[in-house]
Order: sequence, then C-alpha cells, then structure tokens
Amino acid sequence: MATKVLTPNRDACIADWSATDWNIGAADELEVGDRWYDNAYRSLVAFDLATAFSGISVASIESVTLSLLAYGPGGRVFNIAAARILIDWGEGDNTSWATAGAGECSWNNAKAGSVAWTTPACDSQGNDRNAFGTPVAAPSNGNRVALDVTGDVALSDLSGSTPHYGWVAKQTAYTDDRSVCQFYSRENATPANWPTLTFEYTEAGGIPAGVLAALMDED
Repeated sequence: MATKVLTPNRDACIADWSATDWNIGAADELEVGDRWYDNAYRSLVAFDLATAFSGISVASIESVTLSLLAYGPGGRVFNIAAARILIDWGEGDNTSWATAGAGECSWNNAKAGSVAWTTPACDSQGNDRNAFGTPVAAPSNGNRVALDVTGDVALSDLSGSTPHYGWVAKQTAYTDDRSVCQFYSRENATPANWPTLTFEYTEAGGIPAGVLAALMDED
C-alpha cells in the first residue's frame, strides 16, 4: 500500500451575513461555523487529483482523509462535516472580505456573474454537492480535524476522466450562537499549516491493504 499527501490548488471561505456576495479567497484563513449569531461560514477546498496521480496506475483507494489545522478564537462547540462539490467554483483573489468579482465564489454563487449555487452556500444535495459525510468534533487550537472523505473519490477522479471540484465544509450541530473554527488556508506562509488530503491506495499489481493484513495474520 502507498501513501500520498496532497495540498490544495485552491481554497476559499464564504459567509452568510450582510454581504452574501462577498468572497475571501486569497487570505491565509478559512472559517467554518457561526461567529455572530445567524451568520454562517463555510469553507471550500480543492486538490488537483489528476496531476498528483499522473503516471500512477491505482488499483484501489483504501482511504482518503481531508485535514485542516485549527487556530484562533471560537467556542468550537459543534461538529464539522464535508461534502464533495459537484460544480466548478472560483477561488477569488481577495485577501479580506470583498464583493466577489467575476468568476469568484460567494454564498450565492459558485462563479459570480455566471454560475449560481442551486441553493445558497453550495447546499443543494445532488446539484451543488453530495451528501455530507460523518461529522467530527471541531478541534482546539493547534490541532487538526480529520474528515473521512473516502467515499467522495473514485478511480476516475485520479485518472482525470471525471473532474473533481473538492469539498465544502460546514458545521452540523452547535450549542452556542457564536461558535466558529478558523483554519489555515493554502495562503499561509508555513506550508506545514496548509490543508492536506491524504491517500492510502494500492498501485496496480500491489497487494490491497485488507489482503495484506489477512496474510500477515496467517503468519
């Protein structure tokens, strides 16, 4: 079994507040949660799977984990889940909250001026995104959240036969109106802080993890 760790080729944060068409795609932070009462924040992150696996013949995908490193304030009394995005979206080049320019994502749009989300916040299952995966507790400062997204990746995504537009992360339950979790984005100055996508996979001709474990047990 082989392991490959990817970093994003784009990420962005969108929010539902007074300016629902704002974008922050080039800042060094991502946010998930509900900072000021009913103002929700969601984060989008994508990876260039086809380029990462170019020249590699993958027989099976054993696991895929999306990881985000937390920092900053927030009660974090909620769970986080991720869902595969089904339509293309624009990262944006705003380093602070600003109106989304043409082609940039926002709460209302996947690409401002051309492609709207079917439901704001990339929230229409089957149109904007897949179903959300199993939620996990939001992490404390300096820790990573690990989201199992294995079911959101197929072999055709790795070969480039089908496009993969990444994931949207959201809060799924909370007990405080001002809960939020801030994560480092790919714009952070320290690459070790960036979001990661970790693959455990078997190359063509290799021994799948489950079979290998069974063989070792027999020994």
